[in-house]
Amino acid sequence: MTDLINAEAALTPEMEASYAALAASLGAGPNKSTSTLARFPVLSIMSNEDDMQGNAIKPDPRGKFYLKGSEKLAFAVKATFRPLSHHYQFIHFDDSGLVNKSRAVIELKEEARDMLGTIKCGRPAWTAILEMDREEKKRWRDMQFRQVRGLVTMSGKTADGEEVVYQNTPCMLQLRNSNYGGFKNSVQDRVPVGRNLFDFNVELSSERNVNGSVKWYTFNYKPDLANPIPPTMELFETLQMIKDMIDKENEYVDEAYYKAISAGSIDAQAIAAIAQVEDSLDDDLTDAA
Repeated sequence: MTDLINAEAALTPEMEASYAALAASLGAGPNKSTSTLARFPVLSIMSNEDDMQGNAIKPDPRGKFYLKGSEKLAFAVKATFRPLSHHYQFIHFDDSGLVNKSRAVIELKEEARDMLGTIKCGRPAWTAILEMDREEKKRWRDMQFRQVRGLVTMSGKTADGEEVVYQNTPCMLQLRNSNYGGFKNSVQDRVPVGRNLFDFNVELSSERNVNGSVKWYTFNYKPDLANPIPPTMELFETLQMIKDMIDKENEYVDEAYYKAISAGSIDAQAIAAIAQVEDSLDDDLTDAA
């Protein structure tokens, strides 16, 4: 057995092609992260004047764009966004973090299977939601996201005054509630027939909203429809990367979904078996009487 492995021998191209499949079949494939797999940094609008530690940020960053999850927190007054993909995903968070999430789907009519073995994080039919009170409606509305992955170009400054330039940086718009419909109305519905969503840049601006003591910001979109962007090999590779990421995300969710379904089926079989035994015992007791 000492000659079984030759540390000096390299894999041939033919062997490399089946290497990943062989590793998976042996239970030795790459470790699968339990984190959300298809996440880009989220392009957001700052709504607070303080950082996470409660320290005031100067100059006032409210209404400015920043990349949540980026290495340096820099705030930009304006941004140019090139949308590359559009999906819907249902995600349930609570105070402790992620509870459940669905597959990322292109159309809402698709079966958005989720990690707990339900559809759309258990979201009821729209007719049922209409009958709910305000808080219950909000609970379900909070789970529905419009996700637009793309590239952002902007120049911002950190709280220390350092300039940070983002040039075609991958990011994602994670849109819900009052920000949910704006992208569709201002961008998707305006793309000319025969053109793709990623053929145009979109200028972003923020709008401050006030309702009593509640203040929040929404995205405004101005697509540059007069100047379509020609396709390039770099674009093709970026689109392929996004597709691969979303495919992995959906595979991960589906694996959890079918495990949950299987566990539920086993539980149902166990309950049925117990019930059958109880029925049998009842019959025995009746005969004995």
